[in-house]
Amino acid sequence: MIGDTVTLGMVAGTIGNLAKDLSNYLLYRRKVTTEVYPRVAASLFTDSGSARRPAGFAVGLITDGLIGAGAGIPLAYVLTRTGKDNYLLKGIGVGLALWSLFYGGLGGKLSIRPRDPPTLLSGFWNNALYGAVTAFAITRLASPRLFRR
Repeated sequence: MIGDTVTLGMVAGTIGNLAKDLSNYLLYRRKVTTEVYPRVAASLFTDSGSARRPAGFAVGLITDGLIGAGAGIPLAYVLTRTGKDNYLLKGIGVGLALWSLFYGGLGGKLSIRPRDPPTLLSGFWNNALYGAVTAFAITRLASPRLFRR
């Protein structure tokens, strides 16, 4: 059991991120989406050509992993402050808020910016999955003393 909210969020966020990235990869292999998240994440720091090379992909893996782990922290606080009831709905809500932030707010900062509807919709699905899996992991890994309700 994890008794620290920040650590809990990071661990659960990493688990949720693995589910998100696996779903993204499978959809990419089936040609539903045009991009994989490590390349998109790398494009925060570099041009699209560099993001597609092995070193850029490595930067993207690290960046995507850090974002996924970090995004679990707010969800851990939401659940420990509001309770575990409806945790999947709360997790999906946070995941979709992240989708809006990354595709809308940060989208202009990316050198690889997915714009086609199937890729955007797969991102919607992947971020909802991230939130649900992260919330599930939080409820299973957290020390009971973290929850006020």
